Amino acid sequence: MIPFFVADRPMSLRILKGLNLKDYPGVKIGIMAHANTSDNFQRAFRDYPCEDLKRCDAIGGKPCLYKDKSDKERHECTHRKLIEDRTVKMCDSGVFTKEGAMLSYEELFAAYSKMNVDYGIMIDVLHDAPATIESAKEAKKAYKPYQDKFKLVVVAQGKTEEEYLDCYSKLQHQGFENIAIGGLLVRNQNTVRYVKVGSNELLFNILERVKEDYSPDWLFALGCLNPNRVEHLNKLNVWADYKGWIFKYKKRNDSIDLVLNDLTQYLETINDLDVHHALIKINDIILNRKQYRENKDKLSQKLYQEKLKLRNQIQNIIKELQDNNCELPNAIMKLSSRGILSSIEEERLVLLLNQLSKPQNYIKEITEHINENRYLNQEIKNLELSINTINKKLCAKIKQLNIKTINLTSEVQKCFKELIRLINISEQDHRLKQVRSKIEQNILKLLIH
Repeated sequence: MIPFFVADRPMSLRILKGLNLKDYPGVKIGIMAHANTSDNFQRAFRDYPCEDLKRCDAIGGKPCLYKDKSDKERHECTHRKLIEDRTVKMCDSGVFTKEGAMLSYEELFAAYSKMNVDYGIMIDVLHDAPATIESAKEAKKAYKPYQDKFKLVVVAQGKTEEEYLDCYSKLQHQGFENIAIGGLLVRNQNTVRYVKVGSNELLFNILERVKEDYSPDWLFALGCLNPNRVEHLNKLNVWADYKGWIFKYKKRNDSIDLVLNDLTQYLETINDLDVHHALIKINDIILNRKQYRENKDKLSQKLYQEKLKLRNQIQNIIKELQDNNCELPNAIMKLSSRGILSSIEEERLVLLLNQLSKPQNYIKEITEHINENRYLNQEIKNLELSINTINKKLCAKIKQLNIKTINLTSEVQKCFKELIRLINISEQDHRLKQVRSKIEQNILKLLIH
């Protein structure tokens, strides 16, 4: 079984490139992209894992060791070879993105070829087996010039278990070898994203029956990867992709808070006179930092609520324009998901309000709301800068203690070392470390042969 991680920006590629694949013998990973991504990402996806020679996360973020060498010499890099040998690249049409499947088959397959994918997925029609089968026929014709470029993946759709199996059977009889199961995701409430499987029972019933009735060498469950399903999918030898993998991580200061909570308890038990005064100063810094964090949290909560209100206001304005059959450019539609607007975006919104002949006091009220959100956002940034300054001060005080030579408990020394590490690591690297660790522990570890 190969776990696929959905990626649509270079940062995702950086995270995946830094996984310790050598620690998981026999395990491969997949990267699932879509065709609506930017040209910049498509180039990075094509060149992965050597898309950025200035920074290679496979060697801890240092510049590529072969960056001044020829392409032929770069192919000799052992890190590159390991990643290439253990990575499969796949791409879909973007049918589940906000834009939908925008390209014709000729354009789509040209994009797949340009991105150097191993597998390219057809354009399927959600829960509509007949329409999906017709689309598969079109895909087959358009695929002929690309047969030596990538493997075509067609998709079985349906509403019931029997419809899925019937669709699968018809696709197999048309000669398709790589058939995925799609349409098993449902929308979370109040979101446009299809982010969860509607029924685990339906999912595994379909997969098990396909395996039993048709004995395919290859089977993919689109969007259905989750740490809780890894072992079952692995047992069935079914590949699957996972979208939610990148969003779950703690910010650096949140992690520092957790360590400080433990440290504060430990400090209360220390009676060593040699370090007493130094520890009092450290405790004062911690209390000062706590006050700044509480102020920031209050403002963050307020900003969150105000952003929701502004988004709702903008969505109502856009809906009113749509009801009046006004044609709205994409830049205006994007405002509906924004809670903080730039000055240019504010100007666009004011033009819309004037277009709707809204009263000036109404326009003034919304612009004041926009400016208040910008002010709150800046205040939060200022508090974050202050907190980071306090973090550095705390780190300096801890280092002055020379924790290796003084008589402190192992728990306190452990907290001090972890604080120094967290304070000195960047926010970005902290995030990368967490996400990679979760991938390795929750997914890769379960797949070791």
